[in-house]
Amino acid sequence: MHYRTNEILEAINSLEFVFEQVDKVSEDISKWKWVIIGLHNTLQNYMVCALKGTENTNVLTVKSSKEWLQEFWNRIQPTTYKWGNPAERLDLFTNLFKKTQTDKMLKGISSKKFEPTQSQIDSVNNLNYYRNEFIHFVPKGWSFSIDEFPILVVEVLKIIEFLAFESGNVNWSDESEKTRTTDALYKIINKLKLQTPNTT
Repeated sequence: MHYRTNEILEAINSLEFVFEQVDKVSEDISKWKWVIIGLHNTLQNYMVCALKGTENTNVLTVKSSKEWLQEFWNRIQPTTYKWGNPAERLDLFTNLFKKTQTDKMLKGISSKKFEPTQSQIDSVNNLNYYRNEFIHFVPKGWSFSIDEFPILVVEVLKIIEFLAFESGNVNWSDESEKTRTTDALYKIINKLKLQTPNTT
């Protein structure tokens, strides 16, 4: 048995996982941990989908990108060259977010770079903070308010919606992929509205 995936399926599956957790938070607030972890992974995956283009150098670290660009150059040289295989290292989450706001997003006629609001920047920074605290949890007692989480989620979902449908950079291979993304986005937002009526 083999499990096959790609960057778009990873993004969609992560988004659907977020809905599964949001659906449970009204009965178990500990599920917010998995909402945050899943949402972080989801945003990262959609940023990768929007940035990657026809090759992966845009989403790699500076060092890894340089090594691959050199490898591409070497491979087209007329002299005999033994192909190498430099390691692909995905760039940091925060760096990927910055890249979505630059000309690295301008890959075609309909491409757009992301122009975040301050609220969206704050939400992404908070998402990254809480995710890192959960993933790299050290022994301690930790208490924090979850009142801001519904707004944080909605703000990040707006970024994901832009990357998926407005950036002009995501190459959907199947209409069902777009449908699954749309359905999951609206299910999460509607669920949060029911739980926190002031969420927009």
